[in-house]
Amino acid sequence: MRHVAFIVLVGCGASAPAVRAPSPEALAAGCARIDPSFGNIVVTGHWRGREVPVLVDTGANQGSVAPSLATGLPERPGERVHFAGASGEIKEAAAYDIDGLAIGSVTLAKFAAHGDAIADGAGYGFSIGMEHLAPYIVDFDVDAGWFCLRDRLPDQPRLDAMTLATEHGGDKAISVDVEIGGVLVRSMILDTGAGISTINEDLLPSLRYRRLGAKGESLDGSGVRKDEYFVEVDGLCALGACAAHHVLMPGEDLSRLVGYPQRGILGVPFFRARRVILDFPHQRIGFIASRG
Repeated sequence: MRHVAFIVLVGCGASAPAVRAPSPEALAAGCARIDPSFGNIVVTGHWRGREVPVLVDTGANQGSVAPSLATGLPERPGERVHFAGASGEIKEAAAYDIDGLAIGSVTLAKFAAHGDAIADGAGYGFSIGMEHLAPYIVDFDVDAGWFCLRDRLPDQPRLDAMTLATEHGGDKAISVDVEIGGVLVRSMILDTGAGISTINEDLLPSLRYRRLGAKGESLDGSGVRKDEYFVEVDGLCALGACAAHHVLMPGEDLSRLVGYPQRGILGVPFFRARRVILDFPHQRIGFIASRG
């Protein structure tokens, strides 16, 4: 039987000292720089004595390496990696061992990465996913331009329980329930590799939205290009944080592909104007409004 002790602290005569929020400089200490020229989260890493752009992708589990960086690396013998992008098309690639990749003050453990045919064209050298982030508290602020892998937080912000969904094969994804115009939409995936939020197209009849005139072309992780259109909702809220006039890209329901309910993707535009904390060791998550 577990015994629970409720401890009540009672102050007499004097109030408790105020807890100061860390300065922006203190928060960014030991962090990597987020490159603002990308629509998703690409940070400046270091590998073999050079700076390399690294895509941080919570929408993926495994890592990848660009062909330009894989040149000269030995392939893992007899090992081929099969992966799919958002389109569901399956690709095959060689696998390589990557050692010594550093993000800020943290050097990642040696990991296997598949060759990524789109990386050079997209402008990044490596991508890292959930399996690389799992040992850390991921703490970042897109607008302030910093990204940190921590073993402890410099402050004590309010965090909520993190929900992890399990894909076919055991891969993980962060699942977040959102509210769009008063309508609850469960199981959207938090994806730092997505430059826009998406919504399953079959959910649109239940939502109030405005179709936008602009159209675009998407490129998924397997190199599939597709013409897309966009809609705007008055607001989207998740874990107490809200974004007004949020743009969504309607798409197919990928639930059958991944093996769990997925109603859309919460992409990088939602993370702006707030600090995001993904505490993987304790499975906690938080969106904290940026000061000022």
